[in-house]
Amino acid sequence: MTARTKFSCFVAATAFILAAGLAFLGSFDRPTPRVAFRCLGVSSSSNTSFISVGITNQSGSTIVYLVCPPVVKSNGVWNKFEMPLGRPMATLIPGRSATAVITNCSSRDEVKVPILWGFTYSSGATRWQELKEDFLGRFTGRNPGGRGALYTEYLMDIKP
Repeated sequence: MTARTKFSCFVAATAFILAAGLAFLGSFDRPTPRVAFRCLGVSSSSNTSFISVGITNQSGSTIVYLVCPPVVKSNGVWNKFEMPLGRPMATLIPGRSATAVITNCSSRDEVKVPILWGFTYSSGATRWQELKEDFLGRFTGRNPGGRGALYTEYLMDIKP
């Protein structure tokens, strides 16, 4: 093979890889708004009070979430967050909203509600499709931790 032929093959291969890369990156949707959490209200009765949490999935992917018991701020320090073991995570498909109700603590101190959430894979996805979704999520910044990552949001300013 001559030097000219090698150079032509190199240029053709580079152009092909570039075109394939652009086609691959153009095959997915751009990041959409994220997942929104908000306090809908705190109901109180004579012996208990409940916190209603609204979850809106504004992304293009299904999410899983778990609303955890409130964490109390006492003497200027937040108590330790403890993950409730054995509670399953709920799923929420794109474009939908849900409400979760949890029991508020009896303390009159400041509280915040931790919410664990993350993206799920497409239904029926093969291992290769899962790897592609992880790569695309990390590359676009929409899901930098990958599909298996859980994120923690805290609802603040909860008032009775």
